[in-house]
Amino acid sequence: GEGRGEGRGEVFEDKWRKLQSSPPSPSQMKDISQDMPRTFPSLSFFHDGGDQQQNLSLLCFLVGSEAGGYVQGMSYVVAMLLLQMGEADAYRSALTILTPGRWFPDGYNPAFPPGYLTAWDAEFAAKLPLLKTHLDSLGLTPEMYLVDWRLSLFTRFLPLDACVRVWDTWILGGEPAFRRSCLQVMSVLGSRLGRAEELGEAVKVLKDG
Repeated sequence: GEGRGEGRGEVFEDKWRKLQSSPPSPSQMKDISQDMPRTFPSLSFFHDGGDQQQNLSLLCFLVGSEAGGYVQGMSYVVAMLLLQMGEADAYRSALTILTPGRWFPDGYNPAFPPGYLTAWDAEFAAKLPLLKTHLDSLGLTPEMYLVDWRLSLFTRFLPLDACVRVWDTWILGGEPAFRRSCLQVMSVLGSRLGRAEELGEAVKVLKDG
């Protein structure tokens, strides 16, 4: 109820004040520091001394420390949440999302859950058979693009407004909704991918949009 919500808020505020007054060491922030420059690079308030730069890095540290350790890519989740809400709500939401369950069945990590790639291949072949056959002929495998799409949740790939729409469907529908979004992206990119004559060309389209 309301009392428990207030209690959780106080716990966060206490942790947040301690973290701000005594920031982690550079060695503790190594993986997070590597992620910062590539997390929404066009949004200045996350970079170059912007209003949210320190908040993003500290929140990544706090979330990572309570989610079993920071995994590179978590900054994308935390940053997207910070765009929508304050630090306390972003902290609670990030922990909910990153905990194994509805959104990341085996937790947030580069490894795919058992059967994931098989399910993806079947859906891809059913919806876009000609495109899948072409990409298979180039030697493209799902690992070459799905890892990045899944861990960044398209924040490195789609414009922000399109990314927000993907997140809306993903939050409501969980992992299956994310795969449907992947198929929609594949469909939009289909003509460009169909013209790719080499593996590197296809990978570039799938990485850069």
